[in-house]
Formats: sequence, C-alpha cells, structure tokens
Amino acid sequence: MHENTVAASALYNELVAAEVCEALGLATEPRIVTPGRRPVMEIAGVPHELIRWTSRRSDQIAACLTELEREYVTAVDDEGELRFLAVVSERARAKLNQIAARKTRPPTQPARPLA
Repeated sequence: MHENTVAASALYNELVAAEVCEALGLATEPRIVTPGRRPVMEIAGVPHELIRWTSRRSDQIAACLTELEREYVTAVDDEGELRFLAVVSERARAKLNQIAARKTRPPTQPARPLA
C-alpha cells in the first residue's frame, strides 16, 4: 500500500474534483505550472491571482531558492576564491529548486499502525 500512495492520492484527488465539479456545475482544466512537467488540473475560470494568493508553499520555495542562489554565487573556498560561476546555470538552478522544495516541505508525520 505504501508503494502506491502517490498514485492512490492522485486518483482520490481526481475523483473528488470530478464529483465536486459535477455537483456544482464546474469544470477542470490543465494549467502548466512548470514547463516540461505534467500540467496541474484546477477548476476552470479561477483567476491565477487568486491561486497565487493562496499558494504559500510556492512562495516559500521561491524565497528559499533566492537565498540558495545568493549563497551559491557568493560561496568561496578555503583560499577565498569563488567556488562556482557568478551566474547560476539552469542545471544548477534546477538542483537548487529541488533543495528548496525539500527544505520547505512540512515534516513527515510518523507512520501509524492501521489498527
């Protein structure tokens, strides 16, 4: 069951969204959040500004990413020389974004027995 948690969660979210949309006469539509990744399904017609207003985690990730990038371009070795390029490459930014997402993730709750 643990191995299929992500798939089960995605299916559950899809079914709940379908039932809510049917009951309220709404529809869903895909929205590209990150180019090259799967789109996110959301309620059609909800303004992007409202979605951003309620999206605290993405703001936390963006703030953490900014700090990580600043640390990256100012990091020096033992001799005081810059360790990396003064510009963050797309590859480095992708890795820093993964780190920022991990750092801002809420703590995992301990597993509980089914009983």
